[in-house]
Amino acid sequence: MASVLIMYCMRRSGHESAARAVVEALKRSDPTGSTVCLDPVAAIHPQIGDLIQHLYMTVIRRMPDVWGAVYDRPAVHRLTCRLRDLMPPVFVGKLADLVARIAPDVIICTQAYALMLAQDVRSFLRADIPLLGVVTDFRPHRFWVGEAEASYSVADDDSADILASWGVPSDRIRIHGIPVGPAFWELRPSVRQTPCRLLVMGGSRGLGIKMATFKHLDRSPARFVVDVLPGSNLRLRKRLAAAHDAFVHPLRIRPPGANVAARMSAASLLIGKPGGMTSAEALCAALPMLIVNPLPGQETRNAEVLTRQGCALQLSKESDLGSVVTALLSTPAVLRMMSEQARALARPKAALHIAAEVLRMAGH
Repeated sequence: MASVLIMYCMRRSGHESAARAVVEALKRSDPTGSTVCLDPVAAIHPQIGDLIQHLYMTVIRRMPDVWGAVYDRPAVHRLTCRLRDLMPPVFVGKLADLVARIAPDVIICTQAYALMLAQDVRSFLRADIPLLGVVTDFRPHRFWVGEAEASYSVADDDSADILASWGVPSDRIRIHGIPVGPAFWELRPSVRQTPCRLLVMGGSRGLGIKMATFKHLDRSPARFVVDVLPGSNLRLRKRLAAAHDAFVHPLRIRPPGANVAARMSAASLLIGKPGGMTSAEALCAALPMLIVNPLPGQETRNAEVLTRQGCALQLSKESDLGSVVTALLSTPAVLRMMSEQARALARPKAALHIAAEVLRMAGH
């Protein structure tokens, strides 16, 4: 019976979704075990957690180029490490008290900053708690690698090589994939419908898709229905609902909490940005991707991996969306090839493999 603590940062994010997927896998693998899943900053200082989340989302939405400029830069990494030394000891102490009460056999972190905090807590407690960093994009960044020893689960061989080049011993790197939820573990791709369905989504927050996205898409003369998952983007949801009758192609606006696995399984093409979780889920559904408006940094790297592997195309200009969709739908052999490439790359059981790794680390 293992006791596991899973930490992530940023609510309603891919990091949280990955954490919840591992929770479900641990429940299946070790039904009598105890698992606690939390955002450590929000748990200790909710106001600070809300402020950090607000600042991050403001930069992502309004100044994405700034985020891209600082992402994974060695100088920024060094500065961040120095700033960690200025963190009030009371914060680490409070988090350490919480961790001590949970008494985990293993700590899992699905976000790099959460792993930094876990390393600080372990030093504070002078405890030898095994740490596992679960990288939720197709490429890691430098913030994942700290001074304290940790093990890692990554998406593929290239990610493992990157960590090894930063000094992580190979025996502490496992290639399990990005953990997706139970709906994808046994997903059977369905027969694509006629007229075909295009799935447009921007992750849990509905980022990267705008009214212009749908206007460009609607210029295509091909026959299709558009399934829309705007996530928590209420402004986009309201604008789409108000303009619903103005679109040539039928528009189906799905509510928050819609069954993403079912929507992906029924779709012929996914249009949106390549967040780590969205991309991993699309692979499990053997769903080709047409990438628009990726965020600089991690999503740009995800796009590079997916396009190089042949399961995605990336638009340099969103205004080309209608013509590219028309071309793709008129060449089903290309879509089949992209679907087969996606299926070959998929790791639907990643969460279960990570759970097995965690139980091994816990000595169970």
